[in-house]
Amino acid sequence: MDMSAFRELSTNKDLQDTIEFFKARTSSGGKDTSKFDMAMNQAIDGIKARIAYLEHSSSDLETWLKEWKNKGASLH
Repeated sequence: MDMSAFRELSTNKDLQDTIEFFKARTSSGGKDTSKFDMAMNQAIDGIKARIAYLEHSSSDLETWLKEWKNKGASLH
C-alpha cells in the first residue's frame, strides 16, 4: 500500500482524521487488514513524529527569529 499521501500530515487533526480513516475501513464488515497493518501503523507513527518535531522545534525557531529581528533592528 502506497502511504505517500500521509507524508505531509503533521497536526493533531491530521492524526485523528487518519485514525478515523483507517478505523472506518477496518471496522466495517470485518475486513482483513493484515496486508496493510504495518503501513497503517507506520503512517500513524510518522504523523506522531512530525507533530512532536514541530512542537519541539517551533519554540526554538520562534526564539531564533526574534533574536534575528532584534539584531537587524539594532543595525539600522
